[in-house]
Amino acid sequence: MNTLFVILMVFQNPPAAFEYRASSPAALFPFVRAVSDSALVNTGNPAYIPLWNSFHFGASYARPYALEGLNTGTSHAGYSDGTNGIQGSYSLFGTGEYRERGFALDAGRLVHPRITAGVGVARHDLSIEADGYSRRHSLIDFTAAAIIMPFEWLHLGFIQENIRSALDDSDGLMYPSWSTGVAVIPARGVSIAWNLNREYYGPINSFSLSANLLPRVGVRAGYARETSSFSGAVLFSLGRLIVSYGIRQHAYLGATHSVAITALSVDSFFEEIRYETLRRRRNFTPPARKIDINKCELEDLAEIPVLREGIPERIMKYRQMIGPVSRHALRQIGLEELEVNELMEHIEGLAEESDRNEKYRRPPGTGRGAAASRPYASNEKRKELFTGLIHRGVPASVALRVADRARDLGRDELIREIAGMKDIPDHIKKAIISACSEPR
Repeated sequence: MNTLFVILMVFQNPPAAFEYRASSPAALFPFVRAVSDSALVNTGNPAYIPLWNSFHFGASYARPYALEGLNTGTSHAGYSDGTNGIQGSYSLFGTGEYRERGFALDAGRLVHPRITAGVGVARHDLSIEADGYSRRHSLIDFTAAAIIMPFEWLHLGFIQENIRSALDDSDGLMYPSWSTGVAVIPARGVSIAWNLNREYYGPINSFSLSANLLPRVGVRAGYARETSSFSGAVLFSLGRLIVSYGIRQHAYLGATHSVAITALSVDSFFEEIRYETLRRRRNFTPPARKIDINKCELEDLAEIPVLREGIPERIMKYRQMIGPVSRHALRQIGLEELEVNELMEHIEGLAEESDRNEKYRRPPGTGRGAAASRPYASNEKRKELFTGLIHRGVPASVALRVADRARDLGRDELIREIAGMKDIPDHIKKAIISACSEPR
């Protein structure tokens, strides 16, 4: 009986009309969405692929609406170097009598620090064998998408699926769905997304909320107004694995349970909610004294509640290798603007950008800066190198490490040492070597 229900649905409408999508539980809804809370959960939009910045492999399984014999699953694998990315995927949906399969190849590129674009090509196979009726059909179609990130806390996106079907509807097998949306990050570890989808039955508005309770635990919740669907998911980060479980409740068709696993080539952490910041805002008491950030000790920085783990060490290393810390330097070593504003309530003595070079530069012909064989011996040159590395997308911790080694090495020695570092990805090495090779 359940199989007959599915077949009747397919005969009445195109396959794409049946509300499903083989996707990670964290995707929340069975239709394409332009934006989401995280690139780690939106594998359906090729414009997100460059933002993964790692090798990735994932698989998911669900039984739509708990119908006996009806199964859906997907698997995907790909790689991104932070600028370019590619992904292949396979999806399966159906029963013994009715089956859909999809093969897709997607690619994306960071065309600007604030813009990513993606394209994809997919092959769709349909097979029906039931009660003397037989049908087999295949077609190839295309996808295009873009994500604009005018600010760190704002993502705007658009995706068009089945472009060929949009231009030529004579086949009628696939519906040319599209989606546009906005994702906002109002606070650290929290994001809100809205997507407007155009599906076979008409427009669908979906809303979702994401909250990362801990560095390795996150929850997602969503609501689709036109389909009266509620959904939720919980995600666990286990080193280089992300495991998730989701449930979606449709007003008429019932519940769908799904599980998924994603493997990455790098350790994964969720950007958790800053609980200490939330508590402090509810009952804020100014610190008894402000510390001088350019004269204090590491222990003083470690006592500041708004600094994340590892940031005090970066501040001290910046002071030792490059020079006094300015507000701009805090952003360079990894603090967000909100974190810098919070930190200002606890510190003083920041260097001014306009006069810091004159104030702290070594006199010509003295100290390490006089050694022509070491072009980065002076604080000023190390700062230029550090800034150039950050602009090329080198992580702040790696940029500080390179700047530290540059103080005592000649240019050729530094490049050889960087080339031999086994713990740094090749694309990061290329960016570092390019910066070090520029004349100083």
